[in-house]
Amino acid sequence: MRSGARPRVSVVTPSYNQGHFLDATIRSVLDQDYADLEYILVDGGSTDESVDVIRRHEARLAWWVSEPDRGQAHAINKGWSRSTGEILAWLNSDDLYTRGAVSTAIEAFANHSDVDLIYGDCSEFEDDPTSGRTRHVGTKTLTDLLTASIDIAQPSVFVRRALLDRIGLLDESLHLTMDYHLLLRAFAFGRPHYVGGPPLSSMRLHPAAKSFARAASFPAEILKALDHFYALPGLPHEALRARRRAYARYAYACADMALSVRKSYLEGIGWLVRAYLRDPSLVARLPRAIWRTLIGARAAAWRERTLADRR
Repeated sequence: MRSGARPRVSVVTPSYNQGHFLDATIRSVLDQDYADLEYILVDGGSTDESVDVIRRHEARLAWWVSEPDRGQAHAINKGWSRSTGEILAWLNSDDLYTRGAVSTAIEAFANHSDVDLIYGDCSEFEDDPTSGRTRHVGTKTLTDLLTASIDIAQPSVFVRRALLDRIGLLDESLHLTMDYHLLLRAFAFGRPHYVGGPPLSSMRLHPAAKSFARAASFPAEILKALDHFYALPGLPHEALRARRRAYARYAYACADMALSVRKSYLEGIGWLVRAYLRDPSLVARLPRAIWRTLIGARAAAWRERTLADRR
């Protein structure tokens, strides 16, 4: 970025059948106090009121389309490919930017000219955005992303196009963890920077959100994202050093999901074995819920055998 320059920011919103949230999302982007903001909306062929909502704002949109696509990552990539901004972001159709979020991100880029990606805090809300709970992220490392909780909120992320030109756009084979995979690549091959202060975005919590509706599928797709990440050439030593712990953590998450949610005991034990082989220290940190589940599974098996013997 040239000294004193104000780069164009391109924001893409992917949407599908979320017309009841979409107007608020669009307004949160168009009401930003940043002049050179290019807004693109990519709808997947919604059958609800989404297109009517979009048409009410189309005069202020750089481009929009409503047609079937191959999923959220494909929709975002399609929008980014049509965009012209130096700084790129995406905002899902049920989330919101907070007031001044874009200006805050651009100021951070201006103050840190060597930075490729900006991320900040996010608030989470159900009905009223003004009463949300702030998710404080803090400064993260690549090791944190690989081995600890994934708490960087995607709506509060802004990235330079130049970095995406080097590392590629979103992986369209991922439908739940494409943001995580992008962050891994950005932290491995770029220079991220955390922006403190007020949240940059507000994330809406509702039953139809993918984070709720498809929660059981997340751990397995995280493992897929790790596979894709570790297949990349030239990974830094930090990533290679954390590899065993990363795979162990998410094998353990798959075990947690299988045991606690699906009550699939054989599958869960299989994942626990895989986690243990990667990182034996995880066993000492098993939460009580899983131990209770394992004990419950053993008790259930004993009861079934006892009933069978009585017959």
